[in-house]
Amino acid sequence: MASIEIAGRRVGQDVSTGAGHLALILTDDLGAEFILSAYTDNTLFSGELFIEIYGQSAWVPRALSSENNIAEHRIDRVTLDLGARSPAAVAMLIDQFALAMNGQTLSYEVFDQNSNSVIGTLLDLVGIDVDDVLPNPSGVGWLGFVARDTLIQFPYSIVGTPEADIIQSRGFDQEIFGAGGDDRLSGGAGDDLLDGGQGIDTAVISGAKGSYTLSIGPEDVVLLDRRPGGEGADTLIQIEHLQFSGAPADAGVYLSGLMALPKIAEADLRLIIELYVAYFDRAPDAEGLHFWAGAFAGGVSLDQMSQAFSDQAETIATYPAGTSTADFASAVYDNVLGRAPDPDGLNFWLGLLNSGQVQRDAFILRVLEGAKAEPPEDLGQDFMDQQLADVAFLRTKTDIGAYFAVQLGMSDVQSAASAMAQFDGSGDGLVAAIATIDQAHFAALDPVDGAFLVPVTGILDDLFAVA
Repeated sequence: MASIEIAGRRVGQDVSTGAGHLALILTDDLGAEFILSAYTDNTLFSGELFIEIYGQSAWVPRALSSENNIAEHRIDRVTLDLGARSPAAVAMLIDQFALAMNGQTLSYEVFDQNSNSVIGTLLDLVGIDVDDVLPNPSGVGWLGFVARDTLIQFPYSIVGTPEADIIQSRGFDQEIFGAGGDDRLSGGAGDDLLDGGQGIDTAVISGAKGSYTLSIGPEDVVLLDRRPGGEGADTLIQIEHLQFSGAPADAGVYLSGLMALPKIAEADLRLIIELYVAYFDRAPDAEGLHFWAGAFAGGVSLDQMSQAFSDQAETIATYPAGTSTADFASAVYDNVLGRAPDPDGLNFWLGLLNSGQVQRDAFILRVLEGAKAEPPEDLGQDFMDQQLADVAFLRTKTDIGAYFAVQLGMSDVQSAASAMAQFDGSGDGLVAAIATIDQAHFAALDPVDGAFLVPVTGILDDLFAVA
């Protein structure tokens, strides 16, 4: 059975594994051994580091090398625990890293003759901590890339295998491609590109969910770590799941549920926001809005959506059992139009509602439709003026909701309600509503105590300038 072992080579005297120069040895299913990386000299100097590829072996040659082979009697082996990764998958990723280094001029400085440097760096690349299997002697820095906490950086790409890979980037800008299988990709520090390829792929995130902004645009999906010195801004392609620190493996964010909203028409998006206004008199929460946009894109009609809204816990709390038909109708009119219903209109709807000919969810849709309908000219100027005022009131409320949930990507329900409560139809009310949203957004941007934000770009014009 194939395996990867780490070999500590004794240098000049018998020393414990980990104190000597190291090699990584792949043994295939037929028992053939391939050196994946090795030191080939017994004296290290400051200079330039190179890695060369020979078939399935990646060597680290050095000037003044006195050995090119590893004598079996001079090594101690420790088998690595690779978890879900096969030895071949680890070997492929390490070889890619070695190839990427070819042609790079990487200066290093030796602080101690005994060092785990290149082995540790390559294992860290695929998410294996060398200290877990072969502790580094105290006071010895990683040679080549890390010497006494000095990181030498250069960009390169990593392409996974057809298997379920675990790929962990170094701490700078990288391109990582999962290729196939259900991969787990970690960009680390820097502005990385994570492409999961086929399968159900997970981006493993080092921080808590509330420290991130997920910006969804017509071309790119970018996850921004707002923490100072955090993981930068990673572009996500074919990534299905985000797993944040401290969350169970099956928790986090499923990106497939967030991809529909940027693709639906603006007019349809506004219809969904209007439901939030009519039912709850608040802006939508971004994560909920994404859910309903996905349902709409999947074929759920607005009538079906309104019926589903009527069964929500928030609706039941807003209109508890025993709420009269008149009170319900008046509340909807106030939410949608900012006014009480006219007596004739109210009597008309009460007759239909009380007789059961129209259910409450259908009534809400009809009020929304009526507010935007073309007014008959034979009803007089006063009616037409009222109709125009109703249209403007509902559109402004919808703009407020879109600003909160789409443009800024906020999901706090209390803030959504507080902002909408500021708008009374006046210009001052609009200013107050936007100020309330901007204040909540500023707090949500806090890198430690903030909130997970999901702004969407390219679907709406810039509604209001962010304060």
